Amino acid sequence: AELILADDVAPLGADLVRRQRPLVVDRHALAEEVDGTAGRSSLDVSDRRSVGAFFRTLSEPVELVINQAGSLRDGPLLKMNEADWDKVLDAHLKGTWLVSQAYAASLQGRPGHLIQVGSYSGLVGPAGQCNYAAAKAGLIGLTQSLAREWGAQSIRSNIVLPGFLETAMTASL
Repeated sequence: AELILADDVAPLGADLVRRQRPLVVDRHALAEEVDGTAGRSSLDVSDRRSVGAFFRTLSEPVELVINQAGSLRDGPLLKMNEADWDKVLDAHLKGTWLVSQAYAASLQGRPGHLIQVGSYSGLVGPAGQCNYAAAKAGLIGLTQSLAREWGAQSIRSNIVLPGFLETAMTASL
């Protein structure tokens, strides 16, 4: 799995929980992770027990969670099978829902911040990506609902909608 952290985020000292092929990084393990040594914790974001177990093992509060999925199963709607639909929705939408739910519960009244990594595809669904577009559109609605639901409790929920990014996941496109 690749580690992508903006240079201006890591020095803030915030704990980062990041999901992509699943990878979890905190500020104590960051140096080891960058060097490719230890520091990883496995997390299946589509499984409630896995997510709950992860949050129960944290030794200190997490200030920031970045939900970023990495699953593509592109194809025309009439040729898409249910497993491909479910895999993409589980990674992008269900995983974000489960992590957000567990994160908010772990805060126990403290402020926090959720950042969802959406996609412009959630606004303008491309042909051949109905599952991906639906999942990313769902993230927009989920993020807006969480902002309204949790904002008064000082839990911010934001989403970024980048266009096409060259990543390991998109290398074959």
